[in-house]
Amino acid sequence: MINKTKEDLLNELSSITQIEIDSDIKSKMATSIDNMINWFSILDKLDTEGIEPIFNPLELFQSTLINLREDKIAEGNMQDLILKNTQHKEDVFITVPKVIE
Repeated sequence: MINKTKEDLLNELSSITQIEIDSDIKSKMATSIDNMINWFSILDKLDTEGIEPIFNPLELFQSTLINLREDKIAEGNMQDLILKNTQHKEDVFITVPKVIE
């Protein structure tokens, strides 16, 4: 049986996402949560003294390993060509099924 705190967390997650979670799945999810918490506790013990924080992992590699292309519009104004590829459109928009009630 999972402890009350995790059960409450999973019930709240279920409510927020409006996804019903079966009790057998909740048990597996509780184990996954434990694994994540354990992983973060291991990371918390690492000595990061003298290591500068980064906000984007690409900052480490931008100047050395990764040669990113410059953002340029190669061909613009392709709306008609793109809309030809779908039957699901309304005016100049592609329509998709509703996923959130």
